[in-house]
Amino acid sequence: MTSSQSLQDEVSKLRADAGKDRARKKRRSTRARQEEQEPEVPEVEESHASAAEEKLKQLSSQLDDLVHNTEDGIRDHPVAAVLGAFALGIVVGAVLRR
Repeated sequence: MTSSQSLQDEVSKLRADAGKDRARKKRRSTRARQEEQEPEVPEVEESHASAAEEKLKQLSSQLDDLVHNTEDGIRDHPVAAVLGAFALGIVVGAVLRR
């Protein structure tokens, strides 16, 4: 029985070692695939990032222009601006009341 038991133990150890080897090979192949794909990803991300930065600069510029135009309009016509804000407040209050 001892030889049978020792054979079973040895088979179990071999199976465990084989499982570990399979897991190592799988991790290696996964890493290799990821390393192959990595050079492409930064290029794509970089082009998207530069496009997003350009769009952000453009929107920021448009927002600055809008703010300056609004400030100039309020400065040029203060009474109309106050009356407009008052009217907007009444409309918003009426909508929220319902």
